[in-house]
Amino acid sequence: MMSAATMKKINRVNTNQPKIKLGPVIARRVLTEYTGDIIRKVAVSIGAPRPWPKSDWVCPFLIEGREKPLVERAFGVDALQALLLAVEGIRVRLDQTGSRFEWLDLSGPWIPRLVPTGLGKRFEQRVSQFIDRETARHWEARLRARKARLAEFEAELKQRKKTVAQWEAVLKRRKAMAADWEKDLKPLMKGRDR
Repeated sequence: MMSAATMKKINRVNTNQPKIKLGPVIARRVLTEYTGDIIRKVAVSIGAPRPWPKSDWVCPFLIEGREKPLVERAFGVDALQALLLAVEGIRVRLDQTGSRFEWLDLSGPWIPRLVPTGLGKRFEQRVSQFIDRETARHWEARLRARKARLAEFEAELKQRKKTVAQWEAVLKRRKAMAADWEKDLKPLMKGRDR
């Protein structure tokens, strides 16, 4: 989790700073928030990065659907860094709520954590390897779970096929009995027609 000091760097909260408007929205995501018994829609929006007086670039972001909406900001030396820090700012703000968020019925808001890349090649490689390893573990576990569900389904299907086969055998016997009965009734029916 990002420290309060780092979040202040992202937002540079300062009463002397002028308020900022969101401006043109370049990205928006609607999440479902679960807090106790409360379920509600929360929208996160990111405004276009733009030059900022006395700084390099600013990227505004907004979280709506909780409390009073407030346009916050992230600063960077260029538009891309400001944008990436705005995404991180949204992720941190959502984490700070303590609520559970889902997007498209997927667990979590699917807003990635900003991974620092300026700490040297070795650090980047170790972080990348860790992410790759944990991602592979996650998908392997999901695959195992899916295979287990498929095996359960296959076993249930096999049992149902057995049941269907039993019902088909019963139906075949009953049809044979009905045919025999009909055969026995034909002479009686012919005598009745006369």
